[in-house]
Amino acid sequence: MAILDNIPSYSEAELLEIWKRKVQNIRLSWSEYEQGKIQPESLPFKAIVELTQNCNFKCVMCPQSWEKKFQKYDTNLNMPIETFKKLADQLFPLATFVDLRGFGETTILSYWDEALEYLEKFPYVDWHLVTNLGVPKPQMWDRLMKMGFSLGFSCDGGTAETFEKIRVRSKFSIIQKNLEAIKEARRKYGKGFIYFISTIQKDNIHEMKAIVELAHRYEVPEVQFKIVQGWHFQTDIEAYNKSAIQKFSLEALEAGKALGVSVIFNNHLFTEKINPELIREVSRYVYPQNPNFGVLDEKYWNENNMQEIDRAIIDTRRVSVHQKCFKPMSFIYVDYEAKVGTCNHMMYPDMLVMGNLKSQDLGSIWNSPKYLDFRKQLLTRSPRDPRCQWCFKHRLDD
Repeated sequence: MAILDNIPSYSEAELLEIWKRKVQNIRLSWSEYEQGKIQPESLPFKAIVELTQNCNFKCVMCPQSWEKKFQKYDTNLNMPIETFKKLADQLFPLATFVDLRGFGETTILSYWDEALEYLEKFPYVDWHLVTNLGVPKPQMWDRLMKMGFSLGFSCDGGTAETFEKIRVRSKFSIIQKNLEAIKEARRKYGKGFIYFISTIQKDNIHEMKAIVELAHRYEVPEVQFKIVQGWHFQTDIEAYNKSAIQKFSLEALEAGKALGVSVIFNNHLFTEKINPELIREVSRYVYPQNPNFGVLDEKYWNENNMQEIDRAIIDTRRVSVHQKCFKPMSFIYVDYEAKVGTCNHMMYPDMLVMGNLKSQDLGSIWNSPKYLDFRKQLLTRSPRDPRCQWCFKHRLDD
């Protein structure tokens, strides 16, 4: 990994020092986790920051389409740019992964270009965004790839008819133009990443193969199929003809194998009667080849045992195996009101609030009595929140 060449405000020596501080923070965080230290000196290095709950689509399976608060664009559902910059200055200097997703569509914000410019201040962060790709600005998608963003594209159809039926207010032609812009930008810069997230329901299950083919057309290496959650949608798909589900899933897997696209499922309903060997062959996560945060100084990385620590941190996702959770040592969630939560599985609509970055600084929230109590629960096998209890019983991946 080379010293970044697009951060003119830092010298090479300063950039190396920034990278080393991030490595030391991760190393300290892991040591404190192993010791069971509930009042850490390290700070979180992974975060989800929600900038808005406004959205330009009204997808049929999403509360955006039926909850009253989302029916009109409301500036009160946007994080002010001043608040964003304030939290960025506290959180991003040691961050290695930041996801700017929210319950809305981040890219429709009027200040999004200004926010992207501000991100340039913070090198060695793997930026991530879940998006509907609905904003018709090819130059903006090009910029995201140049900055090394990873995009999770919500793709719920392989044809215009199905896509636009589910993702109300979308234009499939715009989606295709943006996918083309992203494909060309990835070729041009040799960085940036995109994968599909497909929410499978009765109205699109027949297009799973077409979604894989669409991914291949735009050089997207991975498709994640997820069973729709909530209300009657989940009941509908669970009552769907089981042999048909298997047929469509098999078609998607075979297309993935033939086209070189990884196909991943989140529910046994898709795969319970499919050859496990085929699933193992095709269902492999793909990772960006040139991440923003990587091994800058191999000697320093090895001296600090970071390869082993990195593998161990990945393995902490198996909460049900380890019977403790690394999230309260490494991760925070910040919503559009600057409220700080604990976990990506405890967000909308009922987050466990630890504090607010509008009125408190990150350090005081991170080691507040409320956070210390929560951290102790998850490091001593005694979670009280039902969502945490579920993870301790079942979770094998994030």
